[in-house]
Amino acid sequence: MVNASDASVITSNPVVVTIGGGLKTLTMKADKETYAPGEKITLSFEGKDASGNPAYDNVDLFYAVSANTQFGGTLPSDTNTFLSGGKATKTLFAPVVPGTFTITATLNDFSSVTSTIKVVADTSAIDAATDAAAEAIDAANAATDAANLAAEAADAATVAAEEARDAADAATAAVEELAAQVASLFAALKAQLTTLANTVAKIAKKVKA
Repeated sequence: MVNASDASVITSNPVVVTIGGGLKTLTMKADKETYAPGEKITLSFEGKDASGNPAYDNVDLFYAVSANTQFGGTLPSDTNTFLSGGKATKTLFAPVVPGTFTITATLNDFSSVTSTIKVVADTSAIDAATDAAAEAIDAANAATDAANLAAEAADAATVAAEEARDAADAATAAVEELAAQVASLFAALKAQLTTLANTVAKIAKKVKA
């Protein structure tokens, strides 16, 4: 490069320029290992020529692309997926049912590449319901245990009350029996006093005579 102001020459470092050739190999890869039903899928493609360099832009990629189930969106094709710098992406949406599915791209030389898409059902709601049910069962068991303890306490209190009543009945009977004995003793003593009084009176009459 010549500097126009003083006609000096400016030399740069060597620059290596590679020109991509026609497509020789193509890889296809999904951005995740598993997807939820209907989740967005990004397929990434990388094309290389026979020398391992990025294939040239806009080269025809596919002879055909197929899938073993219905995906949301349009499958990759030569009309909607183009290499740029040897790379391209295509957006699809996972099937709405769980399972393992495949997308197969057949190239113009009739070789093929396959990407496996695994769709897993979202079990978060089921798991939450299961956890809630387990917690409800635990609460019910705890309430049952508390009720059983309360019933046992009530039974113990009933037994204690019955024992106390029996003890009170026994004490009442003892008091009544004691009262009867005291009354009998008073009656006997009264009779003896009466007899003694009569005897003293007789003796007094004899002494006066």
